[in-house]
Amino acid sequence: MAIALADILDERHIALQLKSRRLANALREIIGLLEKTGSVLQPAEFLAQVLAREKVNSTLIEKGVAFPHARTALVDQIALAVTVRVVTVRT
Repeated sequence: MAIALADILDERHIALQLKSRRLANALREIIGLLEKTGSVLQPAEFLAQVLAREKVNSTLIEKGVAFPHARTALVDQIALAVTVRVVTVRT
């Protein structure tokens, strides 16, 4: 099943200046974007699941790019948020 980026990225899920410097706060900020549009209805629980996933295996890849995620029953469809942080986010 192919998924088009345009089908999962809502422009309201884009933040070009992520403010947070710590991982948990950055994830909270990103999840907040998803919460505003109803893509995540239980943000605190979703955050806990994403943080647990990060502890098992970091989703950080090259040059500060990361794909934090969790397989969860808390969302009913794929959603994507895109953010930029000039300074590296610390764990």
